Amino acid sequence: MDVSDVFSNGFRLWKKNYKVGIIFFAGYIVSAIIFITVMAWIVLAVIGENTLLKLYTHAISQTLGNNPIMIKNLIKTEFFRVLPVVIVLFVALFLIHSYFLFAGIRGCVLAMDGSLSFREAFKYALKRYPKFLLAEVLSAAIVLASTLPLIAGLLLKSKYVFIISLPLTLLAVIVTAFFLTYVNYAVADGYGAVESIFVSFRTVKSSPLNTLLIIIVVVIIGAACSTISSNISLTILKLHPSPSFSYFLIALLSYYMIFSILRSFFVMPLKAFFLLINMRYLDHTVSS
Repeated sequence: MDVSDVFSNGFRLWKKNYKVGIIFFAGYIVSAIIFITVMAWIVLAVIGENTLLKLYTHAISQTLGNNPIMIKNLIKTEFFRVLPVVIVLFVALFLIHSYFLFAGIRGCVLAMDGSLSFREAFKYALKRYPKFLLAEVLSAAIVLASTLPLIAGLLLKSKYVFIISLPLTLLAVIVTAFFLTYVNYAVADGYGAVESIFVSFRTVKSSPLNTLLIIIVVVIIGAACSTISSNISLTILKLHPSPSFSYFLIALLSYYMIFSILRSFFVMPLKAFFLLINMRYLDHTVSS
């Protein structure tokens, strides 16, 4: 299939099923709510108002030129106190966001088959989520394995070997990640975790140019969405001559919301439709 057909069919599917972006957007909203709630709890319950007051007081003292050792020790102490909670938080956010991502991609698969159903997308994602995570772990392990030349260079403690191995490792990581482009989409299309890796390698091998052009187009669309979000948030900041910290947070939140909406309703579904169309056609052709 010509890449122009991939794009035209992908845009046609997206126009009919743009509401699939609700699933992707739900992932951003749920993640944001959990993050803000837990961080507020960390600040108020774990760190505490008294400690925050001390940090603020010592920060002023440091600005005035007083001894900064106390504030450094206080920050270090609080950092190690909240570190386990923060680690658990980010792992939980990764798992939650991955689930919504998987459900969204499955929604795109259902849309391609002519029966988009949010209920079926979430149900399928919940049932096969362990396979999706396994595919993610295996993909990460493969990418990590491609860094072996750099690890060897570090172990040999030779700057010449390191200089040679660094560009080779970067190239190996890029190529490996490129060949793993379709893994998540293959799992959403019904393949197993290990099988999806082979499907991805076969698809990229069959048409690397198609895959590269799809990635380039998706990156351009994503960059445009980011630029729009940045310009709007900067405009909000410029509305106030001397914006306060709370005003800065409002601008940051507006960027997150606008970018999440644009990414959820444009970037993610378009990327899914492009890659799924290309993967299905090429994998069917190779299998035949």
